[in-house]
Amino acid sequence: MFLLPVFGDLLWGLTFEPEEFVDLSGREAKARFPRAWPEGVDPADVRRLSARSHTTRDSYTDCYRIELTADAAQTWQEHAHQSEQHSHSLTTAINRVECVQRLSDAPPPGNLLEEGTPHWWNPPKVTFRTTEAMLWYAMSDSGVARGTWTTFDQTSGVLWIVSFAQQHGRLWTRDNAPTNAVVRERIR
Repeated sequence: MFLLPVFGDLLWGLTFEPEEFVDLSGREAKARFPRAWPEGVDPADVRRLSARSHTTRDSYTDCYRIELTADAAQTWQEHAHQSEQHSHSLTTAINRVECVQRLSDAPPPGNLLEEGTPHWWNPPKVTFRTTEAMLWYAMSDSGVARGTWTTFDQTSGVLWIVSFAQQHGRLWTRDNAPTNAVVRERIR
């Protein structure tokens, strides 16, 4: 949740109808979400932005379709993945974080997305860059699955982003993270 943090962060713990904005100009989008706009992206470089966020008590899914310049897309992708990677905190409840960045031939599995994706979210069949994480609860085989998938279609000039978190979701089993995963653990 990096573009529309008000939906998930401030309202966590409740269930809402999906919030959706379709084809906002860059200026309109930045005016609506000034604190969440990636530094270094000029609103003039964003032709249109569509966003949908669905939040429940313990999960969320955010989908974005952004028409923009290639340079702005690269900056936005970096922002999205850095935000995901740095949003994982060790707490008394979460004692282990396993995080991996990799490439995927498909967006995340539909069972991890709250209410699926909007009608306008139809990225091409290309490779996605992913940042995935499992936040494991202390003394449990359960946790929170989180992820951000992005891809930029050079032909259409569209950046596709989906981010999600799902309590009790599972990307892999505990202590069985993909190769190259970064693991942080709270020692008692």
